[in-house]
Amino acid sequence: MGESVVIEALRASTSQDPELLKRGEDLLKSWEGQAGFYRTLSVIFTEHRVETSVRWMAITYIKNGVDRYWRKGAISPIDPEEKDVVRHCLLSGLEEPVNQVSVQLAVLISRIARMDCPEQWPQLLPVLTASIQSPSSLMQQRALLTLKYVMKTMAGRRLANDRKLFYKITEGLFVPISELWNHHTQHLLQSEPIPAVAVNAECAKNCLKVLRQLIVYGLPRFHVVPEVVAVVNVLFDRIKLFLDYRTRCVSDLSKHVESMITVAMKSLTELHAHHPLGYVGFLDKTYQLIISYMFTSDGAGKLYDKFVVQCLTLLRQVLKCEDYQMPTNLLSCVPPSEVMQAQMIRTSVFRSAILQEMIRHLIMTYLILSEQDMQNALESAEEFGIATCVLYYCVMCPIYCIICPIYCIMCL
Repeated sequence: MGESVVIEALRASTSQDPELLKRGEDLLKSWEGQAGFYRTLSVIFTEHRVETSVRWMAITYIKNGVDRYWRKGAISPIDPEEKDVVRHCLLSGLEEPVNQVSVQLAVLISRIARMDCPEQWPQLLPVLTASIQSPSSLMQQRALLTLKYVMKTMAGRRLANDRKLFYKITEGLFVPISELWNHHTQHLLQSEPIPAVAVNAECAKNCLKVLRQLIVYGLPRFHVVPEVVAVVNVLFDRIKLFLDYRTRCVSDLSKHVESMITVAMKSLTELHAHHPLGYVGFLDKTYQLIISYMFTSDGAGKLYDKFVVQCLTLLRQVLKCEDYQMPTNLLSCVPPSEVMQAQMIRTSVFRSAILQEMIRHLIMTYLILSEQDMQNALESAEEFGIATCVLYYCVMCPIYCIICPIYCIMCL
């Protein structure tokens, strides 16, 4: 089939004319099982002279074809030589200037990587690793975006051999990604023009998301690896710096800073959820971060709703963690040293005065309706009811789940 014919069919499939749209979709569907179709689509999406909508549709059809025809046991499987051409075109098109197309490209690469990497696609990780060090800002952005999706996909593998492979990948990737994350976060705090902040924020976020996958799924005992411990410790410091920086930057920049804080807090929450015993060494910093910003004057003017919810969620998760509970019969079962350490940290941090202040602050700040709340309820009861339900699930539930453990601690 000719390239021009396929381009016209793709163009028709993006048309607003129902008849033309149906004709284009029928043609593309009839070609799905034919040899050479996905090779042609791969060539089309790399040609920047073609309209963006057509290139985007070409990647979409390749993605659908990967789901249906990529595996060897599929009906009308794609020929191995054609697969090679598709994989080559995907890597050659990494430096994609259009955001929408680059996201689809990254998702497509990750889907193929789940099945082919590294046996049938040994070039993928070396190319991505080299690309994230590229002097080209665009290439580095796209490579990090792709690596984020690839690592997320490969971290989801659960077979023993796949787990061992991911451990090996983590060993090679962790240091360069952590150095790149450190580089971009430092530049983010120093950037003034909005475009520079946006670029550094996106790269820093993607680096941290990759690091999160590597630490959570690629390091069963992350707390014994000095480089990982150093990164987690720096993460606490960076959250504080970003909170301070957010109060000084203009409103157009604050959304980028908030997104960085969100990713950082999610990283801590996920790390604790998967490795509670390994996380014990960071409990003291976690308590101090949450208490200082949520329940003291340090947080004045720096808090915003999403960060409050994330802090309360992490605190609830730590306080209710079953792995930190002492066994009921200490004579027959000696608790692990990590459990003893967690109990000691909790006792030293949650003194009576702090607990009373936390409960007072939670009740007086979040549970009592303000005059504005009462006014909103009178003006629009339905909208206020919907907002209250959202607030209950996002904020009130974590608060109630925090107050109960705090009372239990006070009774000890």
